[in-house]
Amino acid sequence: MDDLSLSNKTIRGLHTMLWQCLEQAVTERLIPYNPANGCRLPKKEKKKMQIIPPEKIRDYLKAAEEWGVLPMFYLELSTGLRRGELVALLWSDLNLQTKTLTVSKSVSRGKGELVVTEPKTENSVREIYLSDEAIRLLVEDRKNHPFSPYMFPSPKTGGMYGPDCVGRIHKKLLEKAGIEEHVRFHDLRHTFSTLAIQSGIDPKPSRRSSAVPRQNFRWTFTLQFKQALADYTRCEQADGVSVESRYRVGMAQYMLQNYDAATATFAGSLAIAPQDDDMYIADVYWLVLSQLRAGQADEAQKTFQQHYRPDMYVGHHTAYEKAMRVAAAGFAPMEDMLAELDAEEDDLQFAMTAYGLCVLLEAHSETEKADALRQKLLVRDGFWFCFSYLNN
Repeated sequence: MDDLSLSNKTIRGLHTMLWQCLEQAVTERLIPYNPANGCRLPKKEKKKMQIIPPEKIRDYLKAAEEWGVLPMFYLELSTGLRRGELVALLWSDLNLQTKTLTVSKSVSRGKGELVVTEPKTENSVREIYLSDEAIRLLVEDRKNHPFSPYMFPSPKTGGMYGPDCVGRIHKKLLEKAGIEEHVRFHDLRHTFSTLAIQSGIDPKPSRRSSAVPRQNFRWTFTLQFKQALADYTRCEQADGVSVESRYRVGMAQYMLQNYDAATATFAGSLAIAPQDDDMYIADVYWLVLSQLRAGQADEAQKTFQQHYRPDMYVGHHTAYEKAMRVAAAGFAPMEDMLAELDAEEDDLQFAMTAYGLCVLLEAHSETEKADALRQKLLVRDGFWFCFSYLNN
């Protein structure tokens, strides 16, 4: 695999596809073993995540104001919306009384036309609490186009902006603001997350808005799990119990190594989670790990048998499914899964799968393999920097 005309990513992708084909051949007993195992692959080419430096955000917003798009880009930096979600917003999505914005659709370009679609997952439909400044800018901006249903109509067509057009405006704003860092529009979501974390705000709010300020992301990132648990519990008291709220409480209990309590909490979340929701596999994953940590191996096996199905809906939680697939198969495909894991390019997917496999290995007294896998987990340096606290 020294063909310099192919990128490292392409070579790794071809290897994964070839490995899967050969693995199927092994399963069907057409060949005795998978010759793609153990191949030396080129290192993964990582695109370094960039954010707008905090000290340059004022310059960026000033450039947006001069360009006449300040409301749009202020909203983006204060909410972390996806590009398609941003341009799909209607005035009917804004509730001035509750100061919330409903995100329920996205715009993409297909065959030369703008297409409005529903979000990829049910969890992407959400309500976002807006700051007073964001609302002030939006209300003031509406005076410029009072009869348009679109929150950000294109000055050329009067219709929706194309997502690609917003990306081009973003590049011009970077240039005008003198920002040399290569910050993609998608990176603005991470700029928002960084600012939110520094301010003690949860960058991934629940679908319901709440008057209770959420400090828990800050507590979690700084390993202050007792404070996170107290804050999650306080939010539940204000908002009511939901699948997501139980899940968060269970995560805090797990990080505090209170595995019995986490087991009960995840079981409660699983009991009310719809089976066609991607939170279902998440609850199964963490319930099983909690049971194993609590020394309840038999109960963990029962959880597999009762709740895991190969065809269950997992949404974007493919990492959970991979670890559960190994457990449900009685550990038989562990070596194959480790080989598949080595080819995983996404750091978050790698981390979630690897951590689950570590716990499974330890539950089967495979401590050396677990330690080796944990070391692999810790050397990955993607944006999911908070994952180091799972090394417990």
